[in-house]
Amino acid sequence: MPYISRLGAVGGDDLAAVADAIAAGGKRRIRDLSRTVTAALALSRDTGMPIALAPRTSGAVALYLATSGSFDVRAVVRGHTLRSTDDGWEFGKGPAMEDTSTRLVAFLCGVSQEPPRLTPPRR
Repeated sequence: MPYISRLGAVGGDDLAAVADAIAAGGKRRIRDLSRTVTAALALSRDTGMPIALAPRTSGAVALYLATSGSFDVRAVVRGHTLRSTDDGWEFGKGPAMEDTSTRLVAFLCGVSQEPPRLTPPRR
C-alpha cells in the first residue's frame, strides 16, 4: 500500500487525539483532509468497498489536488475544466474533463491512473 505509507503512520493515542480534536470542532488543514481522503480511496480500491464523499469534501480536495498534486496529474488537468457529474461542482477553464467526484479525486490523488473523460464542447 504505497499510498498509505506516504501518509505517515498515525496510530493508537495519536489517532484518538486527532479524532477528539475533529469532534470538538478543531480546525484541520486541507492538506490533512486530502491525505485522509487519499487513504480512504486507497482502502476502498484495495478492499473493493465503495466510498461516498460529501460534495463539499470532494470539491475542496479536488481543487487542492489539481493545484498542489503531483506534476504528472497537474500536467493532465492543466487548461481544462474539471466537472463532477454527480456532485454539481466544476472549476477551471478550458475543455471539460468529467467523471464522478470519487473517480476524479481518485485520479487527482494518484489512487487511480485513469484520467477523467474529455467531453466535447457544448453547443
